Amino acid sequence: MIVSQDPNAFRVPLVCNVIAGNERVSRFTRMIESVNSVCDLIIVVFDGRAKQALYDVADRYSCQVVTSPWRGDFAYQRNVALSLTHEYAARLGVLVYVLDGYGRMAQA
Repeated sequence: MIVSQDPNAFRVPLVCNVIAGNERVSRFTRMIESVNSVCDLIIVVFDGRAKQALYDVADRYSCQVVTSPWRGDFAYQRNVALSLTHEYAARLGVLVYVLDGYGRMAQA
């Protein structure tokens, strides 16, 4: 039996994929803050309509940012984010949490 006093010893890395359009800065900031303390990597996919202020928030929280033009299909945007997660997951094995513009992670 393996015993460890470290609560993070067997923790699986968590990646959060955030799909964002032209959100309000306050909403986007709350969304990122809700996952920042528990995620090892935050990937933000903007659809090309985002204001510079949203990019600034993503930069402040050290998010990996990519722009993928909106094609009228949320699943496409999600899959762009997941494809970026693939390399990270292949090395470490991860849990992936996906948020859209209206989501936040509930705090326990």
